[in-house]
Amino acid sequence: MQFDSGLLQHQVMDHTKIYMITGANRGIGLGFTRHYLQQGHRIIATHRNDSKELMALQTEFPSHLILITMDVLLAASIQQAFTNITSAVTHIDVLINNAGRYGSDQATITEKLDIEDMVTTFRTNSLAPL
Repeated sequence: MQFDSGLLQHQVMDHTKIYMITGANRGIGLGFTRHYLQQGHRIIATHRNDSKELMALQTEFPSHLILITMDVLLAASIQQAFTNITSAVTHIDVLINNAGRYGSDQATITEKLDIEDMVTTFRTNSLAPL
């Protein structure tokens, strides 16, 4: 049995999806955002802090990119983001739960480990996605 992967890819890509990408302002999240926008999908991009790269994408794809400020550690911020998202779209097809934190620049130096910074990093990366 022969399989034409080009045909399948074409059929799949004809369907525009709504992606929600957390942590979309830089790094992998920004890369996912850019990639799926270029494929014609609608993106809900959540971010704690603005970035000039994300703002440039907003200018380039104004009808496909919805920017939502959200801090995954703050319940009030999550609730406000939920309200904003549900007023903008009726559903989300794909969630890329990418928001994360590496820790402080000093985190690799054992003598300078900050317990509060470690706890914040743990909460962001392990508990917030739940």
